[in-house]
Amino acid sequence: MLRRTLRVDEQLSRQGSWKMVAGPLKSKKAYRTIGIPAFLCDELAIHLSEYPSGSDLVFSHTQGGPLDNNRFRRRHWNPAVEASVGPPCTPHDLRHTHVAMLIAENQSPRYIADRLGHESTRTVLDVYGHLHEGVDQAAMEGLDRLRSEAQTDTRWVERRFDESRERESSIPVRDFYGGRCREPATSAV
Repeated sequence: MLRRTLRVDEQLSRQGSWKMVAGPLKSKKAYRTIGIPAFLCDELAIHLSEYPSGSDLVFSHTQGGPLDNNRFRRRHWNPAVEASVGPPCTPHDLRHTHVAMLIAENQSPRYIADRLGHESTRTVLDVYGHLHEGVDQAAMEGLDRLRSEAQTDTRWVERRFDESRERESSIPVRDFYGGRCREPATSAV
């Protein structure tokens, strides 16, 4: 928790009617370390101090093994759902909510796919593509803002012009300068 990361390196699956067994993840990309926000680290630290586990599980049975999914849902999850958002709501819905929040924060599909352990961005775009509506409008507003800043802050443009000139001093470069394009002076080769 000190590094504010979480390592995903195995998954639990049910064997028979009640036994939960740790096993490998579905794909190579599913093995990952993800960052977690400070508020969640604080909440998990409180949880782990109140309910210490004899294993590396964050949420465990009182004897240290994995929680029984059916018992957890009946005793804890369902009452919490009733008291808050109302049914239907599953633990997997939290994953969807997390993705919706990342999209709202303008995180890229590549970042989201990596965070979820998906092999490609296709799943993210297919499942959550409808949440990207309005992205084009936001991008155009961003381009308008950048152009406006470039027109009002000529120091930014002059610095960019000088950097371009230094990189390619022997090649004529057209650069945006104060609302118009100009051809920089070429140096003799």
